[in-house]
Amino acid sequence: MKKTVSFLLFLVFILTAFAVPGQTIKLGSLVPYGSPWEEELQRMRLEWAEISNNRVKLKIFPGGIAGGEDDMLRKMRVGQLQAAALTGPGLSQVFGGVLALQIPLLVQTEQELDYLLETMGPTFEREMEKNGFKLLFWNMVGWAHIFSREPVVYPDDMRRQKMWVMAGNDEEAAAWKKMGFQVFVLPAQDVTVQLQNGGLDVMVTSPLVTVSSQWYEQTKHMAEFKFAPFVGGVIVPTGIWKRIPTALRSELEAAAAETSDRMRSLTTTANEEAISAMQKQGLVVNPIPDDAIGEWQKVIDKGLMEFVGGKFDVKYYEEAKRILEEFRRGHGR
Repeated sequence: MKKTVSFLLFLVFILTAFAVPGQTIKLGSLVPYGSPWEEELQRMRLEWAEISNNRVKLKIFPGGIAGGEDDMLRKMRVGQLQAAALTGPGLSQVFGGVLALQIPLLVQTEQELDYLLETMGPTFEREMEKNGFKLLFWNMVGWAHIFSREPVVYPDDMRRQKMWVMAGNDEEAAAWKKMGFQVFVLPAQDVTVQLQNGGLDVMVTSPLVTVSSQWYEQTKHMAEFKFAPFVGGVIVPTGIWKRIPTALRSELEAAAAETSDRMRSLTTTANEEAISAMQKQGLVVNPIPDDAIGEWQKVIDKGLMEFVGGKFDVKYYEEAKRILEEFRRGHGR
């Protein structure tokens, strides 16, 4: 009898010592159902399951099911959500310096954005980790354009229309308001209804987001110039990430990096196709003359000064400018 008990205790010890508990990670996102981003997140879900032998399971909640970006951040902080795919403004709620990547008219090409991320990205990632979040990967969602009910060429054209700012970005909204724009702060899930009932007229977002969300049905005008790169990323609370066995983390992170590469490749083509598809449905792309660019630059410079001093430290903007000037000199610009 004693031998049987001893054997059972030994067996329990062995099973306890070598068992790896399963872990489910609920990942929230605003990406629309069926969009290239959602498909790639679902592909990553399958890859993580295979790599971990189903010990790390991703559950994807797209389309704002988990709430807006401020909701998702709150849910991660209280343990109701274990990961989120956020846009730049959402990431900036974790660390404000991220906004330097998306200052309008600052970054002009994807090559410049890549260089900026390569140079400043590690600093941003360390700061986000200090604030409790592991950045799994960056994602370029496309170039943000101004989409509007009536044409927007000059800043005054946009001041006459009702502008959307995503919930959680109160400082950004305050800066736009101080510059005379009619700003309405809403979660992304409410945009469609507000467009349909006339509560919104204009937004700054990517063509693929606009077509995937069918917002183009009310916003039939797009300003031709690239207003800013639309950057995003997937984050996980550091406590959740550290619960994953160390041996698995590097493989899961490598799969996430491959997901980022695939998304980036798809996004450029998908955004071009989105513009073409919307033009067939009546979208008008409005050229922006040089004098209008000058007026927009004045607005941006003034708005930046309104924004500095809260969560955004101007030193990151100055550093981004310095890095881009260095890059342009090296490439004959």
